Amino acid sequence: MNGIVRVESITKIYSLGDVKVEALREVSFSVEAGEFLSIMGASGSGKSTMMNILGCLDTPTGGQYFLEGHNVSSLSGDELADIRKHKIGFVFQGFNLLPRMTALENVKLPMLYNGVHPSVRDRKALDALELVGLGDRAHHQPQQLSGGQQQRVA
Repeated sequence: MNGIVRVESITKIYSLGDVKVEALREVSFSVEAGEFLSIMGASGSGKSTMMNILGCLDTPTGGQYFLEGHNVSSLSGDELADIRKHKIGFVFQGFNLLPRMTALENVKLPMLYNGVHPSVRDRKALDALELVGLGDRAHHQPQQLSGGQQQRVA
């Protein structure tokens, strides 16, 4: 089992006081370049836990997670943040747009944290909004956009 994403016997156990909750038990799979994967299951089956591990927002209790051939399952918080910064993109269900910022400002924000020069940020953010059909909505705040438009901004 190789792939861009490979998980081997991933386990995640949460401690809630004296109670141990096993959110994931020995999960293994891989995703090759060009493949798509759906994670489905009943409420409480560990979907969000798995997504948090795959997105480097959490680490497994056991097993190994390989991203592009590198074992990321036991990296430090700073190392995981660096991977999120350079390798992983998220589209959140709730969009997580900052309400007081325009669509353009929301799109530019990650580039600010990434140290992209202001003139480049402006051009790339506007290009991205135009690419998803929102160039004319760049100066609108999230509450002035439909749900679908907010999702495209995110």
